[in-house]
Amino acid sequence: MKKLYFNLLPLLVLAPFFLDGSAYYTYVGNYTSDTVNVLDDTNTVINTIQTLSPQYISFSPDGLYAYVSNYYTSTISVISTETNKIIDTAVLPTNSLPTGSASTPDGLHLYVANYNLNSVHVIETTHFTVVHTIDLSPNTNPLGVTMSKNGDYVYVINLGTSIVSVINTTTHTVETTINLSPNQRSYLSALTPDGNFLYVTNDFSNTVSVIDTALNQPTDTITLTQGIDPAGIVLSPDGKFAYVTKSSSNYVEIIDTNTNELMPQFFTLPLNSFPQEISISPDGKRLFVSCYGINQVAVIEIETSNISYIEVGSEPLPIATTSFPKLEPPTNFKGESLKNNFSLASEFFNQLTWSPPSKEGFTSYLLYRNDSLIANLPINSSSYQDHNRPLHESDLYTLIATSPTGSRSTPLTLVVKTP
Repeated sequence: MKKLYFNLLPLLVLAPFFLDGSAYYTYVGNYTSDTVNVLDDTNTVINTIQTLSPQYISFSPDGLYAYVSNYYTSTISVISTETNKIIDTAVLPTNSLPTGSASTPDGLHLYVANYNLNSVHVIETTHFTVVHTIDLSPNTNPLGVTMSKNGDYVYVINLGTSIVSVINTTTHTVETTINLSPNQRSYLSALTPDGNFLYVTNDFSNTVSVIDTALNQPTDTITLTQGIDPAGIVLSPDGKFAYVTKSSSNYVEIIDTNTNELMPQFFTLPLNSFPQEISISPDGKRLFVSCYGINQVAVIEIETSNISYIEVGSEPLPIATTSFPKLEPPTNFKGESLKNNFSLASEFFNQLTWSPPSKEGFTSYLLYRNDSLIANLPINSSSYQDHNRPLHESDLYTLIATSPTGSRSTPLTLVVKTP
């Protein structure tokens, strides 16, 4: 099959990192069924959200929102990852044809590439309105968007010119451009966790370019060997490996980023699966690949090379994985050991108190003693008495706020010792 036309291009999403690497969601955009499927970490479809021609998915830095670029309607759907419902819509100029997007580290602005208008829109995320438009050169056809680690720059991958536009997020101007080899049809990019190198897939030349972000120059070119048409790319959380889909040849290749050489291992997907975009679990153990040709997501266990498949909507393209968003934790978690004196006996109990999170979104508390759950408390709770504690014993308590979808706050811990 020939490479998909530009309006069906795969696009990369870099998911934010969180403290818990064990629980996550994967969002899959189905281009022709106009839906987004939500998979949980057991690889089960738990929700289907109606959108329109989803082309790209990115997340807010805190993971509380998913931003879906709707190609033909020139809109951005804002999905709450707590409820998996659309809570707002950013409307772009007609025929913008939005593609890649990326949030600033503070989450206040979203940069969106517009394939048809050769521009980048800056959306403020309080009211989801366009506040800046950054014009690129004619015929650039921007696709991928990657934010620098410190948020000072946005790297825009331009399909039409094989040029990377480097946008200054303070001045909202193109500060410089990085020229790759001409006529490569450069697609997508992935930034190393330290922010030092940007990896860019090049379709026509079957290569991946490596850009030094301090120099804003390409420093290496990696030639791929298994099939043709590199498309999606994602880096492992530790930055040691880059995984690249081959959209016309049903492979996923692996690059050692220390040496920028191909690993001997690669993954083979079914005939006519046409793998598009790729994401990775926060613990780095699983890859998720949107298989446009078979309406499935391939789940690759990296260590064992085992591959399973999940049925999703029609013609899946964008795919993105994020940890459960972190709720704001309670505060002022305190404890003391107290004694109850009865007529014939006495007991020691541990009195625990806390203040609720200042923001809404949580529905209960989980309270653990020495790693064992001892109470599931309602949201209006602010104290707990743990009775009949042994003398001269120390107890480790952990308090976590939770939401209906399973999201959890950062745990709070304290130790209480009986006399």
